[in-house]
Amino acid sequence: MPLREFRSALDQIQALLRGDSVSYGESQTTRMGWLQSYGLPKVPVSVSATGPKTIEIGAIVADRLTFSLGADIDRLRWAIDLARTTRRSAGLDPDALSIGAYVNATVHPDAERARALVRPRLNTYIRHWTMHANARQTLAVEDDALVDRVKRREADGLTEEFLERHAVAGPPEYVVDRLKALLALGLDHLIVVGYAGNVDPEALADGSQRFGAEVLPALR
Repeated sequence: MPLREFRSALDQIQALLRGDSVSYGESQTTRMGWLQSYGLPKVPVSVSATGPKTIEIGAIVADRLTFSLGADIDRLRWAIDLARTTRRSAGLDPDALSIGAYVNATVHPDAERARALVRPRLNTYIRHWTMHANARQTLAVEDDALVDRVKRREADGLTEEFLERHAVAGPPEYVVDRLKALLALGLDHLIVVGYAGNVDPEALADGSQRFGAEVLPALR
């Protein structure tokens, strides 16, 4: 969807959720007037964003912005600064926007095994980072070149250093420290993306149990 249409669609969705009238077609309007009868707060609109233009649109129009940028500290810090600066320039309160991130994370006592488990799903996400020129701008030059070579199958795979920065994979205490560092940037929510769909069910069950029992309690 072109960004102009995306922005227009978000504006219309927000208007409908407020109970306002929205025009569509040549001469038609619609509204969800029944919303007010329930006396409930407005349903928040969440935008997932990678490229700078989408981040800027989400920062202004959405109630909740979730970055799909991996777990790289510098990359997320840049995105947070962009979102807050954009809101401030638009005369909006930067602190009123909920900001979070999708994080590819796996838990296993063996760090090497944890990275092997996180790699397939991370590969899926990095393809999204390179699908549009605006999104590719968010990658460091060396990361963009590496990802491009991997996509063209000119390299064996993502390097350990790349995985270390863009994913969170290792023993529970390591995962806790990395996620705390992300939250310390100013994020108020994380959407944890675990294993790919073809992972061994026992590994999935084990990792999920470890995450719930040993990671989440330390983040509360």
